[in-house]
Amino acid sequence: MASASATSVQSQSSLPQNTCTVPLLGVRGPGGVQLVTSPVHSESVEKVLSHDVENCRLTCFSRSGHQFVMGDGTKVQVYCCNTRHVLYEINKRKICAIKYSPNDTYLLLFEPFSERYTNRLQLEGLQIFSMGKSVPPYTISAFVKGKKGIPDCVRLFQYPDLKSTIANKSFFNFDHVNMKWNYKGTALLVLCSSDMSENSYYGDTMLQHLNKNGDSSNITLSIDMPSKATMFNSKCDISWELSVGAKNAVYYNTDGTYLALCGFGNVSGNIEMWDVKARKQLIHINVPDTTYFQWCYDNYHFITATTAPRLRVNNGFKIWRLTGELIFEHRTSDNQELWQVLWQPGTYNRGNKQPIASDPSSTTTNISSKQKTPQAYRPPHLRNTTRQVPKLHDE
Repeated sequence: MASASATSVQSQSSLPQNTCTVPLLGVRGPGGVQLVTSPVHSESVEKVLSHDVENCRLTCFSRSGHQFVMGDGTKVQVYCCNTRHVLYEINKRKICAIKYSPNDTYLLLFEPFSERYTNRLQLEGLQIFSMGKSVPPYTISAFVKGKKGIPDCVRLFQYPDLKSTIANKSFFNFDHVNMKWNYKGTALLVLCSSDMSENSYYGDTMLQHLNKNGDSSNITLSIDMPSKATMFNSKCDISWELSVGAKNAVYYNTDGTYLALCGFGNVSGNIEMWDVKARKQLIHINVPDTTYFQWCYDNYHFITATTAPRLRVNNGFKIWRLTGELIFEHRTSDNQELWQVLWQPGTYNRGNKQPIASDPSSTTTNISSKQKTPQAYRPPHLRNTTRQVPKLHDE
């Protein structure tokens, strides 16, 4: 079932909780890893930890945020965010992933698979699988590619019984499947897509809903084009339709009170912020070249970033308030890259809710949220001249 074996390290029996009053930021790049204070309650940042190891590939916070882990290919170092000291090191090579258990009891270290398995999910035509994030018993979904005359299907299993199917959904003529679990691991969304179809050069898409009770249903959208964000209830009925526009990512804050509706990647970078209870749009901001978004755990701030390898130029990150004020911007030096930036989990107050006043003498640590209006494209030979660009239908 897995391509990697895991080693677990048990922490002390009574784990401390995160006592930091301001969330830290973990920043990773080619030159190493840094922990810095985030400018959520102030206008400046302070370096807390600098791990100057080239090509550090692995970092993560514990789920409560009291520990921070770094892996450099030869060892794993565990740092306490409360005391600001290194707790211990584990000499392990070939670690390809690190993760904490749900209660922070264990630190899991994954390496290329070489141990004997204890259970196995064996299905002919198995393409991908996914495990829901929940307490035991765990639910596993599997996409099985059909043969001629036999449909594709997504099946749900409940571990450790990997022979009995608890839910099943079949379909034809789709090439790709993306599976997304809810936070409780009780329900699954399945997005099916095809590269091309008889109906459209761009292919077809279909959205399915399955749950661990065995129920499944299709989710029908009101329109296909232009794209529209739509909210559904647990019965897959439409409860709320948001704005129409080019959006391809959705992020709830941690308490589900606000929703960020985003257009990133091949869509011109932009974010709409919505109040879920009031069902109204709060702000709309332009965030060109954004490749990463994350809510702060105070439910009031969020971060946008441009990272490599998705984009290798203009790397950096910005911190925003819910109300649209840009309060901090970090840009990497020329020819430098940013690989990752992470908020420290925890329970935090929202802090200063008032916008920082615009200051003409401010540096990148205190920047106004005013966005520059995009300028119309002018060919190089017409720049710095008063000549007009001819329009397509001019005679």
